[in-house]
Amino acid sequence: MPLYKFLIYFSFCIIFCNCVTKKNKSEKFIEKGLEAYSIKQIAKLPSKIDESSGLAWADDSTLYTVNDGGGKASLYRINLKGKFLQELNFPHLENRDWEELTRDNKGNIYIGDIGDNLNYHDSSMVYKFHPTHPEIIDTITFKYSDQILGYQNRSRFKHNFDSEAMFWMDEKLYIFSKNRDEKWVKYYVIPARKGNYIINPSPHKILLESMVTGADIRKDKKQFVLLSYNRVYFFDLKDEQNLFAYPSFSLKMSRGQTEAIVYKNDKEFIITNEQSKMFSLKLK
Repeated sequence: MPLYKFLIYFSFCIIFCNCVTKKNKSEKFIEKGLEAYSIKQIAKLPSKIDESSGLAWADDSTLYTVNDGGGKASLYRINLKGKFLQELNFPHLENRDWEELTRDNKGNIYIGDIGDNLNYHDSSMVYKFHPTHPEIIDTITFKYSDQILGYQNRSRFKHNFDSEAMFWMDEKLYIFSKNRDEKWVKYYVIPARKGNYIINPSPHKILLESMVTGADIRKDKKQFVLLSYNRVYFFDLKDEQNLFAYPSFSLKMSRGQTEAIVYKNDKEFIITNEQSKMFSLKLK
C-alpha cells in the first residue's frame, strides 16, 4: 500500500475509534457535586446486620435488608433510625451470595442470590415471596447465555458474571453486572416468576469506572440509579428497550462500601454500607 494511502487509512481509523470510544465512555454523565445534594448518616444498624447488601421497603416507614453472602438466610426489618423490628428466617434456603433486594407493586419481595465473586457458579437464583406468607417461596433460577461454563474454563480472575444490582419493573427483573474485570456494565432481563431460564445480555451496555453494587427505580419509572462504592449514576428512563440510552448525571459520594440503595421518594434515597451505617441522600 502506498504511504499516502496508509496514512489516510490510519488517520481514518484513529478518528473512527476515538469517536466510538468517546461515545460510550462514562463522561456522558454530567457530574453534580454535593452542592446539589446533601448526605448525612441517619442511623447505625444493629450488630446482627453487619454487611447490609440490599434494601426494599416493607411498608411506608420500615425497610427490609439482608446480609451479604455467608450470613444467615434471613431478612431483617428495621426503621429509619436503625432499630431492629423483625427477623424473617428461611431455614430451607442458603445465603450463598445474597446481594440485592427489590419489591414489586403487589408487595412481593425478591432476594437476589446473584453474587459470584470467584466466578464459580453455573447458575444464580432469585427468591420471591410475600411477607404475609414467607413460607411460600418461588425460586427463579437462571444462567447467563454468554457465560463460559465448565470448571476447566473458569478463572478466579474473571468476574464478568458477578452481579449485585437488580430492580423490578413491569413483571420483569433487571439484573446489572458488577463490571469487575470489564468496565462495561451489562444488564439482563428475566421474567419475575418461578422458572428456569437462560437469559441473554441486552445489546446495550455502558462503560463505568466504578463497580456497580446496587440499583433501584423510581416509582413513576422515569428514572433509575446505579450505586457504586464512590458514586451514584442517574439515568432518565425514556426507552425501556435501552436502559442506558439517557445517562443523566453522576454524583460523587464516598461513604464506605456502599452496597444498597432505595428511593424514599422522588428526591431522597436511603443508602446502607457494609460498615453498618445508614445514610440519607437528599436533593436540596
